[in-house]
Amino acid sequence: RKVTPTLPSRKLEELCRHWGIALPRAHSALDDAHATAALLCECSRRLCGTSAPKLNRLPVTEPVLPRRQWPALAKSGKCHTRAQAAEEHIEQRSYVGELVRRLPVSAIVSPEADDYMILIDRVLEDRRVTQEESDQLASLAKEIGLTRQDAMSVHWRYLVDLICAALEDGIITQPEQEDLDDVRRLLDWSEDDYARALAEATSLMKDRTASTTVPSHGDSELAGKTVCFTGALQCRIRGTRATRDMAHAVAEEAGLIVRKGVTKSLDFLVVADPDSLSGKAQTAHRHGIRVIAEPVFWRLVGIDPA
Repeated sequence: RKVTPTLPSRKLEELCRHWGIALPRAHSALDDAHATAALLCECSRRLCGTSAPKLNRLPVTEPVLPRRQWPALAKSGKCHTRAQAAEEHIEQRSYVGELVRRLPVSAIVSPEADDYMILIDRVLEDRRVTQEESDQLASLAKEIGLTRQDAMSVHWRYLVDLICAALEDGIITQPEQEDLDDVRRLLDWSEDDYARALAEATSLMKDRTASTTVPSHGDSELAGKTVCFTGALQCRIRGTRATRDMAHAVAEEAGLIVRKGVTKSLDFLVVADPDSLSGKAQTAHRHGIRVIAEPVFWRLVGIDPA
């Protein structure tokens, strides 16, 4: 703020772009650290008016530890890449799958299955399932006497309906496919199961008339509700990469009120990355605010990501 008081954004990516600092992979811990160090040096040089900045010449309120007193830490040699983490995430057994395996086998059709469908829809809105959410599903399943067959039927119907929604324009785009793959894994369906669900959804879409709408389990009334966005948007809308300004405009057209920050009164937080650990996402989860993935948001306002 002292170096560039007129610069509106304080995000690392924007600051690096402004100063011409290399940031090959934003949100990668090592690259972010290198870029932040370079940014600190650039700001220090400008504040000190010298090419060799000294922290003790800056208005730092805390004592500066001389370099000779820094701890000597040996490198562990360990490396855990994002690719490895992604593979492990896929290999982890689904909380929802574990829930189904714990349910009784007797096949008694439950008329309360719609309540379970509503909760499944709410749980999967952010495209991740926590242990707490799994416990909520298990509690409801026990309360309404849901059987293993009932639960699997609901999960199947949810996946087929979601595929139908993606097929409304006649094609499943890459972002839609990635979103469907996320849901398939969360519901513990195999790729062969997905192929069968796709065939069923394709057949259903052929049988429906143009005026028939795809079943929807989302909110129909958005007017007056508040929404906030976090992360760099990933979906393409009408062939163009979605921007935050575009999302704000679409949200306002749908009657939503866009907020810049997360407060207890917020209705929705839209996350570009379902596994986001941003401050906004953590605050939203802490206050029980609905966190929804970006593709879910676009469908909620009546737009298919393409």
